[in-house]
Amino acid sequence: IKLRLNQKLNVAHPLAICNNFDDLSIQKKAAEVWANDKFPLNDSLGPIKKYKKNKKIKIGYFSGDFSDHPVGFLIAGLLECHDKSKFELYGFSVTKKNNSETRIRIKNSFDKFFDLENHSDKDIALARSNLSPSATLSFENSRSEDFSSIYDERDKNTLKATIKWPIYSGGKNIASLSKSRSLKNRKIMDVFPDGEYGKHAVSHYKVLERFGYTTLIECKLETGRTHQIRAHFKFIGHPLFNDEEYGGDRILKGTTFTKYKQFVHNCFKICDRQALHAKSLEFAHPTTNKEVLFDSDLAEDMQLLIEKWRKYANHQQL
Repeated sequence: IKLRLNQKLNVAHPLAICNNFDDLSIQKKAAEVWANDKFPLNDSLGPIKKYKKNKKIKIGYFSGDFSDHPVGFLIAGLLECHDKSKFELYGFSVTKKNNSETRIRIKNSFDKFFDLENHSDKDIALARSNLSPSATLSFENSRSEDFSSIYDERDKNTLKATIKWPIYSGGKNIASLSKSRSLKNRKIMDVFPDGEYGKHAVSHYKVLERFGYTTLIECKLETGRTHQIRAHFKFIGHPLFNDEEYGGDRILKGTTFTKYKQFVHNCFKICDRQALHAKSLEFAHPTTNKEVLFDSDLAEDMQLLIEKWRKYANHQQL
């Protein structure tokens, strides 16, 4: 892998490299090679013009959700908080025109607003480039437009930053990762970050409590793929506790002391399955179309397991 990276060959997604190498120089090299391979320099807009220094900072905001949408609700106040004596705001909307209150409110926050529905990526990139913004940002939800093809028509004077929603406080997203059956073992699922196989799968997680060598988390799923949680957490290097099929049935973190090994094996006996519990399930009833919610208490074996790890962490002051 190191040899191929030194030859500037794309060998794997940067996240996969992070799981296998701690060396920051290798991680950086992998990210650079991957980015250059996936998003090569595009000079279709012609030479880059000299950037003019402006009295105000110009910011362009892209979104397909300038409307009565959770993203629109969240950003409306943010846009209104800009100090117009210091910032000049441009709005680029790629969704259908509508007269919703939220859209009108958002539109009034911009100095200039552009409806770009049915415009090509190049036309949109050209419109952005002609305004010479100091930075462009996109507000997206995980199912909305992907603006990477617009940013491919890139202007080096522009900072590209993408903000995806929802973002859970204290948590993270495992998003846009295609998942399918493993090419080596058909009984389990694998993650394919580049999307070359499988179906789109999105998981959100939030840390509830840390026990030193294990962590209690809450997951919220946007998709319901087979083994989705188990495959996603194996992919980021944190398989579910005692998940035999995905590598969680071994001691992966902690000390080498015999007492610790015995403690973990006792925990395996307490919860002799993957430590995963379906807390709630909500869906629209197929006949009445009303929202139906089912909620279940945490299973006894998992309660005992959590309490045992909590006591261990407190005792060891982890």
